[in-house]
Amino acid sequence: MKVLKITTLVENHVTGEGLGAEHGLSLLLEVVNKEGDVLSRHLFDTGQGDLFAKNAAVMNIDLRQIDSVFISHGHYDHAGGLDSFLKLNQNALVYIKESALIPKHNGSRFTGFRHDNSLSAGRLIFVENPLEIYPGLFIMPEISIFNQSDTSFINGDLFEDELYVAYNDGSSITVISGCSHRGITNIIRSAEEYFNLPVHNIVAGLHTNNASENRLLFIVDKLSSGSLKRASLCHCTGIDSYCYLKNSMKDVSITYNSCGSRIYF
Repeated sequence: MKVLKITTLVENHVTGEGLGAEHGLSLLLEVVNKEGDVLSRHLFDTGQGDLFAKNAAVMNIDLRQIDSVFISHGHYDHAGGLDSFLKLNQNALVYIKESALIPKHNGSRFTGFRHDNSLSAGRLIFVENPLEIYPGLFIMPEISIFNQSDTSFINGDLFEDELYVAYNDGSSITVISGCSHRGITNIIRSAEEYFNLPVHNIVAGLHTNNASENRLLFIVDKLSSGSLKRASLCHCTGIDSYCYLKNSMKDVSITYNSCGSRIYF
């Protein structure tokens, strides 16, 4: 028997002693057997800078043991720490969509991530199709837009650089998503159609901070009528929207995922 263990290294809020927080996200994904042995280690996003490494040190996590890095999309608060990671870990490969390297702006403000020549040293893997990186653990670069009511596009950016991770335990899917710019309901449906299995769990930022009530109602309707059982929300979800969703979906176990959190699926 294997389980997926997720440890939050960077998030907007902190509960763990001695840890820091920032606007960003970084998750440690570990596939663990029933004896507690770690079979596979991966970093999902890196936050803005080196805070993920500082928090990892506090939690006695050796980043040199990470097998690979997945970058959810090309924003600074998800990929800004990539250079710092590559200097700490000399072997891990970086899985990313090629379009994530295209500079991003919000008006005149640069919102992409800056990177140096370490990215061209044979460590980049551009993901174009679903990829099983470890038995049951998939990098998913394809997110169909079934309904635009649940999207967070910025200045015409359709976030085609966005990817998510799916963990298939044989009977259901756990989805890990960074910001869900293309919509968590679209991501869930894309996963269910690909695997022909229900999505029971999500760990995700929903980009619903300051979302309209109509969008929140749409998300509540879709998630409440689906197969979702657990939702660990974080980052760009926003505290107000988190509370709204938690109070509106009584049949789904909804928790907030802050720096230092450890959850198992």
